Amino acid sequence: NDTHARVFSAQAKLWSATGSAPLSAWQSPLWAMMQLIGLPDAATPAQVSVWMMNNEYRAGAFNLSNATQSPMDLTLRVEGMTGGPAPAWLTVHEAPWTDTKTLVPVVAALPEAARSDDGYRIRVEPGLTRQVWLTFHPVDLPPAEHRGAIVVAQAGQEALRVPLALNVYPLRFPDQPRLHCGGWD
Repeated sequence: NDTHARVFSAQAKLWSATGSAPLSAWQSPLWAMMQLIGLPDAATPAQVSVWMMNNEYRAGAFNLSNATQSPMDLTLRVEGMTGGPAPAWLTVHEAPWTDTKTLVPVVAALPEAARSDDGYRIRVEPGLTRQVWLTFHPVDLPPAEHRGAIVVAQAGQEALRVPLALNVYPLRFPDQPRLHCGGWD
């Protein structure tokens, strides 16, 4: 609502006054609780690195913070990797802030980002951090270390590059595992 928008506008002004770039990409631990209020961690540049087998699911994430007074409509695309700018083995989610019954905002919902031939669409509101959650599911990539980047572009601005490494082992995860153990990963 308007009150929230004013609070986060003030946070964007604080970020800008303390030297944050208009758009910053930074890293936090994959399963760490995000903080709604606070400075983007400019000391920890964003990078995504995943080790996995073909036919397995794994996750990665990075954060985008908007220190301006306007919403940013961004295009994310993959460069330098098999599958083009929106590879079939990757699902991109824009993880929004949601409330809880204890009134503690969390980043937990994972709606898929809008996908197009040239990448994925993400919106970052002023004074907010948007976590970009990535689900990897290669089924036939050659076993190797695949390196590239996720390019984060906004019309009329210089693009950010988030290094991306996908290490595929020379093993294949079975179509039907014999045992399923629950957990977060």
